[in-house]
Amino acid sequence: MKATSQRGLAVVTGAAGGLGSAFAHRLAEQGYRLLLVDRRPAPLSELCEAIAELHGDCAEAYVADLCDREEVQRLAARLQQT
Repeated sequence: MKATSQRGLAVVTGAAGGLGSAFAHRLAEQGYRLLLVDRRPAPLSELCEAIAELHGDCAEAYVADLCDREEVQRLAARLQQT
């Protein structure tokens, strides 16, 4: 993920699905760095590749099932690093 952004970091959950993917593309267009969260690694990876082709390296894939408390805590710890 690129180190700087005009607008900061946006986190999109359910990113590999329809609305999540649409939000991710729109936020990338607007200059945000993205942390894209989904429980499905393959479509999440495909989304990051598509965004990279259109907008550069601004999206990071983060695989997590947000129904799992430990994974939510892991995501929270990741966000504290930002």
